[in-house]
Amino acid sequence: MALKIDLKNPYDCLRWPFIRETLLDLKLSITLVEVIMNCLNCSSFSMLWNGEKTEAFTPSRGVRQGEPLSPYLLVLCMERLNQIIEDVVIRGTWKPAVASRGGPPLS
Repeated sequence: MALKIDLKNPYDCLRWPFIRETLLDLKLSITLVEVIMNCLNCSSFSMLWNGEKTEAFTPSRGVRQGEPLSPYLLVLCMERLNQIIEDVVIRGTWKPAVASRGGPPLS
């Protein structure tokens, strides 16, 4: 069996509180965490709609692709999510799927 994981969507779906909790779980200093979080939430966007610029808006989640820090944040959050899933599988509150009889469980 082969699995393909598209990492485009997770960049857009990472929630900032989850990123913050992940960084704090790594025992980073609160100052460094605040600097990183300020880099995430200091941007604003506007779009062209029928040739006219819309009012600027600020995002509330996600990391920008192409930024040097974004891949590291994504990997750290993916690892934390993996640990959370492993914990609930061990506790029995999440049952992994099995692709075939005798196959490895996929959680």
